[in-house]
Amino acid sequence: MVRLSPLTLFVDNKPMQLQWHMDSLPKYNVKGNKAQDIHTQLADQMATTDAIWQDYYFNTFNKLTPQEQKEKEAYLAQLYDSAMQLKTDYMLKAFDKHADNFVMAHMLLQEEQTIGEDKMLELFAKLGANALASYPGKQLAERVKLIQRTQIGQPLIDFSMADADGKQVKLSEAVKGKIVLLDFWASWCGPCRAENPNVVQNYNKYHKKGFEIIGVSLDNKKDNWLQAVKKDKLTWLQLSDLKGWQCEAAQLYGIRGIPQNVLLGKDGIIIAKNLRGEELGKKLAELYK
Repeated sequence: MVRLSPLTLFVDNKPMQLQWHMDSLPKYNVKGNKAQDIHTQLADQMATTDAIWQDYYFNTFNKLTPQEQKEKEAYLAQLYDSAMQLKTDYMLKAFDKHADNFVMAHMLLQEEQTIGEDKMLELFAKLGANALASYPGKQLAERVKLIQRTQIGQPLIDFSMADADGKQVKLSEAVKGKIVLLDFWASWCGPCRAENPNVVQNYNKYHKKGFEIIGVSLDNKKDNWLQAVKKDKLTWLQLSDLKGWQCEAAQLYGIRGIPQNVLLGKDGIIIAKNLRGEELGKKLAELYK
């Protein structure tokens, strides 16, 4: 039985010609369709950029010893961040030319993790009327509403979830009177695992001053989750409903890519989001000076 890869087409009510080989759908050629041309060029740029850090992670980093991985974690994080910045640059250039095309609404939805919420909100406000009226434009509008609920200055969205022992923990009770980092991650997420040593370092530095972390895993296998917790030495509270991307907390906070985090103040108000690398340490130093 031949397994066929999916084929994504963008139809804009104009004549178009499609050519492909049945054994390799992704290798297709479309003529007479501006929307498809925009998407193909941008998607190819994104895939080429992702391949840079993914190739290193899967073919080099994963084959290193634990000690060697520790020495290369900063490099992996830097490689990932550089790739995300390059992808953002590609998005901005395409957006300058095609803000009224519905494909850009689709790409904003697809690349939210790449460009970040702030930039996504900024670009959403610049979308043309045709793009906003399209199906992906309407989807994007709903997504923006959810993002706005979790912006800095908004109160936490409460939920209850099981810890590693199966005990239900309510977020509002766990964070009461503390500065807490709500950290969304998973054992299978390479960038998450590469960032964990930085999170551990900051936890060890500020925990005695009252800093807490609550990890929310998007794993669906308990053994994988707990093995990663042990290996990465994550000693803080860990929660998961083992539903993967259908994780209740992830849905409430609009998490579509990881790693992501939300920093909550002592009053339960969101005071920062997506602090990684040096940014996490700088923010905590500011709060605990």
